[in-house]
Amino acid sequence: MSRSCDKIKHRGVITELKPNQARVCIVRSSACASCGISHVCTRTESKEMIVDIMDSTANEKYRVGDCVTVSIGKDSARTAVFYAFIIPLVCLLTSFIAVYMVFDSESGASVVSVCSVMVYVWILYLKRKTIGRRFSIELVDE
Repeated sequence: MSRSCDKIKHRGVITELKPNQARVCIVRSSACASCGISHVCTRTESKEMIVDIMDSTANEKYRVGDCVTVSIGKDSARTAVFYAFIIPLVCLLTSFIAVYMVFDSESGASVVSVCSVMVYVWILYLKRKTIGRRFSIELVDE
């Protein structure tokens, strides 16, 4: 049973439609960006995200330029955070500590740890389709 409080929702605009797929542009912004006096402060942050959503009915329901709501389950969001932040951090720290303990070289340990994260990101890129099937991102009718 799915409840709406178990979902994270964002508004976006459809930028491209392909067979069985919609590409949606979401503008993420910090709390500061929505503040009325944010132009005075330099902390305003907003970032565009492009999300590809597999939806077999997208071509029938929507047109390019339509405003839509994108929904992702909280479990999928937690999994994404795990893949994007937790695993690279563990990879970075583990490789740094291991190399530093063996070779007693901070610069060598730094290079190896950054390279280990690069290898992880490369593997993640190669497995993106397999990993992408684990996430349930959908367009929500309102």
